[in-house]
Amino acid sequence: MSKPIYLDYNATCPCDPRVVTAMMNSYSDTIGNASSSTHLYGWTAQHHVKKSREAVAELIGAKESQILFNSGATEANNAILTAVAQHYQNEGCHIITSQIEHKCILQCCSYLESLGCELSYLPVNSDGHICLDHLDQYLRPNTRLLSIMAANNETGVIQNIDLCSKWAKKHGILFHTDAAQLIGKVPFNIQHFSIDFMSFSSHKFYGPKGIGAIYAKDFSLLIEHPFIWGGTQEYGARSGTLNVQGIVGFAEAARIAKAELSDESKRISRMKESFVSMIHKSIPNLIYNGNITDTLPGSLNFYIPNIASKDLLSLLRRDLAISTGSACTSATQEPSHVLRAMGLSDEECKSSLRLSFGRYTREEDLEDVVRYLVNALQKLSPSHYNNRKCA
Repeated sequence: MSKPIYLDYNATCPCDPRVVTAMMNSYSDTIGNASSSTHLYGWTAQHHVKKSREAVAELIGAKESQILFNSGATEANNAILTAVAQHYQNEGCHIITSQIEHKCILQCCSYLESLGCELSYLPVNSDGHICLDHLDQYLRPNTRLLSIMAANNETGVIQNIDLCSKWAKKHGILFHTDAAQLIGKVPFNIQHFSIDFMSFSSHKFYGPKGIGAIYAKDFSLLIEHPFIWGGTQEYGARSGTLNVQGIVGFAEAARIAKAELSDESKRISRMKESFVSMIHKSIPNLIYNGNITDTLPGSLNFYIPNIASKDLLSLLRRDLAISTGSACTSATQEPSHVLRAMGLSDEECKSSLRLSFGRYTREEDLEDVVRYLVNALQKLSPSHYNNRKCA
């Protein structure tokens, strides 16, 4: 039996074979602990970590000393928000974020709120952009941090982090962006922004899972308030034996992205445009969630009126690997908080699907995807779709 066509790249990307090779070589050649400073095996591990840190930094235009390795963006987001709240707890801490952040941000903020931290949540408009026009009205004397995602994980809509970073700098506020969905998918240079902290994950651009990084302009706040105690690793801000093989894989994914990203993002964008044209002809009542032009190259989110996405997924699971939204909340039956914030009804949310293309999506797959969707719709609603043909 053939495998389903994979269209869930926003959840995770398949590991690039070149990354797997680099990691397997490291498992064979690098057996030491990178914290062991008294013998060759430790020095070798340290060397590979250093070269990897350089490669990851180069991908985003940062310095090697501005990269801290951890388990990924969820840990990074928690560490940054918690450190800021702890640092300012005696003076009062107000954090501004948005209604459509990843759940790891929103749930961490909810926890910090229970400890006395003040939170404000920016609304979002119907095309998926966070409303930034009235940022000044949220400003308070004790506002310490603005945390806005670079691109949304459900809709793929790219946010205006340039405006956010400039506003934060103007008011002397720290700026953090969760860039897990952006880095490795579109060209990015952190030198073009005034960003204090940024979170990103290896597995979102064809690296291994369980490894990611924090970019920090200055690590002093994170060093003063470590998220994990117990050692001197990662400047003392994140203790624990370094995942050398994961770091090596992360770095290889970063090198590949830097070399191939420009051409790859253009190819995926063209593929999305072709798919949009085909699916519009075959399913004309399909409605897109968010601005489909100002989005990540491979992201699409849409709903089909009067069709429950869970029923559609049940029919498609042998043919297509797609989702209704964030992988981190896919086990719940709750409507998407992102789509709700954009003004969709619960019924529209429950009719929504997320498709995301990537490096291993083939042009020839697209017609099959449309055909599978139309066939499933014909089974669910024969009166509406039996006369439909694939474009």
